[in-house]
Amino acid sequence: WLHQVINLDNCVSINHNWVNSCNILYAALQMLEDHQKVVKSIADCSSADDFPEICERLLLAHAGMNLAGFHDMLTTITDTELSASLSFSSEDTAPEIQGQILSECFRLVRLRQAFSLLYSQEHVVWLVRTGHIADVSPSVFEHLNPH
Repeated sequence: WLHQVINLDNCVSINHNWVNSCNILYAALQMLEDHQKVVKSIADCSSADDFPEICERLLLAHAGMNLAGFHDMLTTITDTELSASLSFSSEDTAPEIQGQILSECFRLVRLRQAFSLLYSQEHVVWLVRTGHIADVSPSVFEHLNPH
């Protein structure tokens, strides 16, 4: 997904804050691993009613993003990708268009896998149930007709 850096002077630019369809699952797994570290570090507070919310605040401080933020990012990317996928016609037969369609399908499959990873986590289910994040279940992808 689009990531641009404009260097105003000649320099070496080192970027580590980008995600694409090839590394989205790694990013999701890393986010979940960081979340587990936070959970373990304050396990003595796990009986608090707002324990998942406390973990979210600490994860944001630790990793620069939390599960809700990661979920929001995935949701935004998914909305964009779904809009792009709906712009293709079944009559698009040019090889370059077919390549774009295959790439689009790959990106949507990866997004669905990343959502599945998130939704397998108890704290994400809690965030959905309490309204902290909107439920974007894999059914959002079902209207696409796989080819």
